[in-house]
Amino acid sequence: MGFVFGKRSQAALANCHPALQAVAARALELSTQDFTVTTGAGLCLAVAPHPDQLTEAKFQAIAEAFRLAAQGMGIVIRWSGDFRFFGDLTRFEIDEPVGGQQPASSLAVSPHPVTALPPASSIANGGPGFEKTIAWLKAEEGLVLKGHWDPIGQVWDIGHGYNLTAHGVPASVAQNLTWTVEQADKALRAEVAATIAELEAHWPLWDDEFDAVRQAVYIAGVYQLGVGSAAKFRNTIACLHAHDFEGAVRHLEASRWARQTPARVGRIEQMLLTGQWPTKVNGVVL
Repeated sequence: MGFVFGKRSQAALANCHPALQAVAARALELSTQDFTVTTGAGLCLAVAPHPDQLTEAKFQAIAEAFRLAAQGMGIVIRWSGDFRFFGDLTRFEIDEPVGGQQPASSLAVSPHPVTALPPASSIANGGPGFEKTIAWLKAEEGLVLKGHWDPIGQVWDIGHGYNLTAHGVPASVAQNLTWTVEQADKALRAEVAATIAELEAHWPLWDDEFDAVRQAVYIAGVYQLGVGSAAKFRNTIACLHAHDFEGAVRHLEASRWARQTPARVGRIEQMLLTGQWPTKVNGVVL
């Protein structure tokens, strides 16, 4: 598949037992689905599949790869198996390996150099911008508690722009689905977490050199468009990497995305140019 762990996955693995590091690395080779290691310590870790369609089949394929990898190494592994349609992470644990390996009571030190985690201010680390991003996305997306058809995206949505179609929910179910406010909030937060995992996998430097406002722009783009469509903005991404925000805005203005949702993309352009959050979105004061 040509996929390798991003720096955050490597850093998470560095906190795990060497046997679990080896199982995860082998599972990546065996898996028919790409995945990202999101957290880990001692004898357990959590992974999330990507790109944007989180389905039970993908979780099952990843779990099978972990099982085969562990079996080939003679290591007992347990899988939480608690898949839900809210993008929950899946947890893997191993029993204490035998044969003189490092005890689980001490965290492993990776035998390979690992890039440090981004600063605590990063949205990915739950920095101050995380809740601001959630509030901003809620204002942009609005709230609809019944499944409805999105004519622009040609998908079924619910909650704060939660894409039911991308998550494998058939139209016959989506059109009769009703959520609570709490369900909508949980789904949004799970999608943002999945989006962060996708960004780490595809653009590892997405948050290293940017303030929280511009980090939020990355998240918002992938949240609305999906990682596949966002990846097509090659010129915009190149400008962002070069910190050429004026160039990025020029490319955005010429995009179909800007023609479809001009007010929303206009706010994103101002965020890129100024590094400032919008004060009001769709009548909602942030």
